[in-house]
Amino acid sequence: MSTSGQDRNEDALKAYFAKIKTIALLDAAEEQELARRIRSGDADARRRLVEAMGGSLDVDSEPEVGSLFSFGLPMADLVQEGAVGLMQAARTGPRRLKGGLPDGWSIAHKTGTGQDFQGYSVGINDVGLLTAPDGHIYAVAVMMRRTRKPVPERLAFMQSVTRAVADQWRADAGTPDVRAAD
Repeated sequence: MSTSGQDRNEDALKAYFAKIKTIALLDAAEEQELARRIRSGDADARRRLVEAMGGSLDVDSEPEVGSLFSFGLPMADLVQEGAVGLMQAARTGPRRLKGGLPDGWSIAHKTGTGQDFQGYSVGINDVGLLTAPDGHIYAVAVMMRRTRKPVPERLAFMQSVTRAVADQWRADAGTPDVRAAD
């Protein structure tokens, strides 16, 4: 992507974040109430829900011709939020990347495990977004293509990658080394 393309993307992202800061967030009860009202045809509820998601709802009406309703949603943001939400909800792999997290960190991740074939494990993976206590996010992927190492060694390796990220963050931030209980 050219620098000008990157600049346009950054400008669009900044504009989007500026816009969503002005929108009141909905809690679960409000979303459910809006959904109930939308099902009964409430146009104001429809507009509120779309706007709460950072989108827009427009109506173009012409007497004796009809009305055109259109709405726009930041689809890339919705897809990204959905994917990260699924990764945060993952209960798999508590002893993979997650097992090396220090206190105060969080992870959104997805694991994968291949087949055992001719004495090898083929494909043992964990991909995640590690969030440091200060909010910095680090993308980490550990993909072991083919190994005969015992499972405890594989898990220890994945955890060491997570700890290395946290150690580097600590070194950069000048914070003390506080390890999670093993």
